[in-house]
Amino acid sequence: MDRADTARHSQLLQVGYCLLPGVLDAGLLDRLRVATDLMLDAQTEEHRARNRSQGSMFPFPQTTDSVFAELIALPAALGALARLGFTEATYTDGYLISKPPHSPQLFWHYGELVLGDGRLLHASHPNASDRRRTVLTLWYQPDYPSLPERVKAQMVAKTQPLAEKWSAEG
Repeated sequence: MDRADTARHSQLLQVGYCLLPGVLDAGLLDRLRVATDLMLDAQTEEHRARNRSQGSMFPFPQTTDSVFAELIALPAALGALARLGFTEATYTDGYLISKPPHSPQLFWHYGELVLGDGRLLHASHPNASDRRRTVLTLWYQPDYPSLPERVKAQMVAKTQPLAEKWSAEG
């Protein structure tokens, strides 16, 4: 590990998260914004009214847009995990979470690309803006092969199937 990765690894272990700058390029972010906006715009008024305070949460397989497959298998992100020592990271599930404009504080986080321990208490500030605030959450098990069989079984049970329209090439 170089000095920056060593510092990130230490921060992750000590405080439960670290930032991975430069992993997501502007083109991918733009395509993800379009795909997430399409998913959110497709929701009914009833859904929006029912989830006015807490916002929406959708598993990735609810979309056929292959940009989510590209994000899941992003070489830059997997490389950043490997540089931190997580060479056997295994994806289990992912979610689109979005807070509507003028909604209250909730207990989930936001950020560009944040690597965090799922056990870390996390929250979000109220969304006082006129725009919805969206986060994509991907769950990877950092050392899946070393997990106890009981835990592996739980991870497999919660793993989301990938959308059939996502091609092997992305």
